[in-house]
Amino acid sequence: MNVGIADVVMRYGSHEVLNGVSLEIPGGSWLGIIGPNGTGKSTLLRGIARLLPYDGSITFDGDEIGTLDRRVVAQTVAYVPQSPVLPEGMNVVDFVLLGRTPYISHFGTESKRDLEIVFDVLTTLDLIHFRDRLVTTLSGGEAQRVTLARALAQQAPLVLLDEPTAALDVGHQQEVLDLIDDLRRTRQLTVISTMHDLTLIGQFADSLVLLDGGVVVAEGTASQVLTAEIIRKHYGASVRILEDDAGNPVVVPWRSNGS
Repeated sequence: MNVGIADVVMRYGSHEVLNGVSLEIPGGSWLGIIGPNGTGKSTLLRGIARLLPYDGSITFDGDEIGTLDRRVVAQTVAYVPQSPVLPEGMNVVDFVLLGRTPYISHFGTESKRDLEIVFDVLTTLDLIHFRDRLVTTLSGGEAQRVTLARALAQQAPLVLLDEPTAALDVGHQQEVLDLIDDLRRTRQLTVISTMHDLTLIGQFADSLVLLDGGVVVAEGTASQVLTAEIIRKHYGASVRILEDDAGNPVVVPWRSNGS
């Protein structure tokens, strides 16, 4: 699914968060959105998911999302927020089953196929042993993986991930991102994610966009965007850029004390 973003402006009340953002995300690609805190990364994802109003244009395969039926949007976009809301009294299976809601009629119930999809996703994410647990009893990392499971159960061609590894330990970070990348390739998903870990997103995303002050200030490959000069200018951080075995940039904080 190709995503087009043209001259998008987004506000909270009178405060302008994004100002004229334009991007083209090819179908099947992974775009990483980076930038300092408060620069509009999460806001942009919520606009693409049609959860917040915007001026400008956001299209899916050429169709303006504001003209699409909400059920169609829900079948098209799977959104994983940074801080998911976990309903009291709901177990993991029922929570992940919420991802099938766009496919169930208003007065219908889940089908055998819906349940098969949910159990397949839980198995893939190594969550099947949590199936009867209440979601409110999960750790932060477990809750993040269960929320990802709900999104994958949607089987939407566009997946939006807001800091998907924030609550995960390093092992589960690698596991989840490898899984997302594998599903992206096998199912031709389009993935757009925000992340603070610059090294990690540089390893997985096909391209990066750096937002600062609500505008796009850099875009390109990880090697083009993750330079010491750009990071110093927009993050105010002293870093050194190394390379891993695959030639991806590794961002290393460097103590700036004159020594």
